[in-house]
Amino acid sequence: MRPAKLVAFLALSAFFGWITQHDVLARLAGVREPDAAVERAPDDAPDAIDPTPYRDTIQAIEAVLYRDAPADWSDPETVSSLAMQLGDRLYAGLGPLRGHQAMAELVDFAGAVGSQSESGYAAPELDAPRAAWETIRARWFRRAPWFGRTTARLVAAQRPAPPTASLVDLHELWKWAGAIETMVEGGRPAFDRFGEVHVDVAEGSQDERDLVARFQNFAKDWDGRVRGLGAQAPRRPSADGEPNLLFAYQALEEAVAQLALATTSEGDAAVPMKWWRTQCLDAATAHLDAAREFLARAHTGATTAQTASLPAAPTP
Repeated sequence: MRPAKLVAFLALSAFFGWITQHDVLARLAGVREPDAAVERAPDDAPDAIDPTPYRDTIQAIEAVLYRDAPADWSDPETVSSLAMQLGDRLYAGLGPLRGHQAMAELVDFAGAVGSQSESGYAAPELDAPRAAWETIRARWFRRAPWFGRTTARLVAAQRPAPPTASLVDLHELWKWAGAIETMVEGGRPAFDRFGEVHVDVAEGSQDERDLVARFQNFAKDWDGRVRGLGAQAPRRPSADGEPNLLFAYQALEEAVAQLALATTSEGDAAVPMKWWRTQCLDAATAHLDAAREFLARAHTGATTAQTASLPAAPTP
């Protein structure tokens, strides 16, 4: 082989050797080949627009949605406000016809995300808002390398550990539920001892006056006991603690409220109808049942031996 040809052959071999090594390293590093990446990437939506003029607002939204930490209580309101701003800017930039559609979608998105901050119960989460945002982003904007991306690591980082219930709080709520249950079950036969005006006694008769007087005395005692029952309420569970404790507390509050309504009447009747009294006690029992379910679902992180010392759920 002539020297010139030999030099050319060696140079060509070295070039292909470098290319092969580069590809191997790229594959080992998990880097996709540019052509393959382009082939597998989804096409931009028809009429998708350049996101660059809106980059500041988009990145402000994504700074929240793609943050490597659980959501803060203020995050839904922040994302909602920024989405509204982006909708206004798209309306101005795209004109009334197409801009109105973009703004409407972002307003819907803002409302759905913002509703998390209005619930006041469970801590906000970012999985669903982030997925909805990526759908809107793909519909209206051409892909950009600075867009945020959902990964398994991001999802794990944003998912907080479930809060555990205080055994003291759990114990106190079970005790309160038991006291409410005792009053409900004792109240059923007590209320049944009273008849109804126009049904069991004649209007304007001495029997009616006796019935009203007896019921008023009973109602005074009953209402005092209900107030005492409300005073037995333990401390209100924290809104950022184990959510089942707060749900149980609210259900028990509703049960007490129904007991208070049992001595009231619709209209001017001095003695409430039997169906009304029964309805109030049944509603109190339903709230009690709901509270027990919440308490049973409360995550304590305690051992079986520790939870065995808690009072059992009261049964009808």
